[in-house]
Amino acid sequence: MKYKFLGILFLTLIIISCSNDNGININSNIHTLNNKLFHYGDSLNLIVESKYQIDSITYQINNSNRKSIKKIIAQSDFDYGPNILKQNIYFNKNNKQRKTSYSAELVILSDTKEKAIEYEIINKFKHNESLFTQGFFVTTNGNIIESTGSKNRTSQLVEYQLGNIDFEKNIELSANLFGEGATEIDDKIYLLTWKSRKGFIYDKKSFELITEFTYPSQIFEGWGLTSLNNELVLSDGTDKIYFIEINNLSNYKRKISVVGYNKLYKNINELEYINGFIYANVWQEDIILKINAKNGIVEGILDLKKISDLYSKNGVLNGIAFKPKSNTILVTGKFWSEIFEIKLKE
Repeated sequence: MKYKFLGILFLTLIIISCSNDNGININSNIHTLNNKLFHYGDSLNLIVESKYQIDSITYQINNSNRKSIKKIIAQSDFDYGPNILKQNIYFNKNNKQRKTSYSAELVILSDTKEKAIEYEIINKFKHNESLFTQGFFVTTNGNIIESTGSKNRTSQLVEYQLGNIDFEKNIELSANLFGEGATEIDDKIYLLTWKSRKGFIYDKKSFELITEFTYPSQIFEGWGLTSLNNELVLSDGTDKIYFIEINNLSNYKRKISVVGYNKLYKNINELEYINGFIYANVWQEDIILKINAKNGIVEGILDLKKISDLYSKNGVLNGIAFKPKSNTILVTGKFWSEIFEIKLKE
């Protein structure tokens, strides 16, 4: 006799035959869901077939155990972004209970389309074109602090007045370190490095090194950095953004995936927290994403191609700094000779 379990209805039926080393033949279509894109409310179609009697099927969603799974993708079960769905099949063979498991990664996207954000250029400032911009922010005194990183030159942390190409303060990192994003919290500057999994904390006034720290074990690269209250907000070049409390730098508190209506955004780079949202450069793209800091949904996109085309021969767009007094944003790029001040039309 052949026993069939029909799980959740979804799209067209495709069954992939799977077997393990013990010669147990189980047919499951869960693999057809791998890397598929979904929205909340979409239905599933999980089907299992076996020549043995199936006693039960249980599930795990992101390591959370479930006795069953709903007929539609619900927000109570799945997070935005990639989710690991594991299927555990318990069956009887030769009067002994056996178990086999399969898994797939499902990607949950936003239910709303990203809006185009219009802007106007209201000012331009000189920018030192020797800087391979990584971190970029406005300090509480109105100056710019910028971090740089490059394989062919020494990484730096510099401070200067907006529009002045001469540095008021400047320190260099060790030659084996590749500088990345930077931000400030209170009287300290936090600086990332790329692949060494090491960050540094400096005194903001003197640029003297206070201490260093190691990234949480789940983070392998440092890319962009901004701050939200007493949390570091860090990107690692994937679709993920991590939130790390400054009193517990070895662990992250939570993470979000950056999702749009039709795609998962990867290569998230330089970050800036502005009025409840995270604005992010995307590596080697001429856009800035406006990301909901709570759930990772991209609510808007700034297309800066007209600006970045001016410097396409120099380097890519990278650098976002918020000026709270004027409610404007400064943008620049790697080896650019100008900083553009823009005002959003929202």
